[in-house]
Amino acid sequence: MNRNSKSRSNRKAVSMKGSLSPPQLTIPIVAGHTFRFLANTAGSAQLTKSSFGDLLCLAATATSAYQLGSAFKIRKIEMWGPPTSTFTPNTVSCEFNSASGTTVGPSRVFSDTSVGATRVAHIVAKPAKESTASFWQNLSGTDQVCLLYYGDKTIIDIHYSIVLRESAGVSAVTGAVVGATVGQLYLRPLDSVTGGSNLAPVSYVSI
Repeated sequence: MNRNSKSRSNRKAVSMKGSLSPPQLTIPIVAGHTFRFLANTAGSAQLTKSSFGDLLCLAATATSAYQLGSAFKIRKIEMWGPPTSTFTPNTVSCEFNSASGTTVGPSRVFSDTSVGATRVAHIVAKPAKESTASFWQNLSGTDQVCLLYYGDKTIIDIHYSIVLRESAGVSAVTGAVVGATVGQLYLRPLDSVTGGSNLAPVSYVSI
């Protein structure tokens, strides 16, 4: 048995023994996921704390739903903008907010443009380290987190982490709810528009 194999065996043996006393636990559940959205037409979207807070929600009645989380953090936003049918250049961009209240940090703008028939516009946007958009934030409020510009049929992936609510008290989504099924988990449109949304989620039940 070589040294590496012996080391792995020793670690496995130690882990099998467990702990003689209960270890410390972190109670809140933190989950990371990537959600995809498709732009039905060209446009822009000012995404606020509530935009991200409303994404995952649970329907309580046909006209009400509640946020599942208590805080969120943006890891990155990725966008793909295909050329138009006439090969007119298509530009996508993402700007992260640089200020919120008394907190100020560097702003970042990511932009790219399609070329010809096959080269799509593509960006991978991450908040600057220690900027406002890079921190954990609560799930309510009109403070802008980022501003998106996109062309027709642009695909937008939102990579973010969320702290699931474990304490008493719930927060209703800010956007109107219509025709929901009680107990159904929904992923809301990225622009929080009910009916006729321009940024509908892909492959998820939505309201």
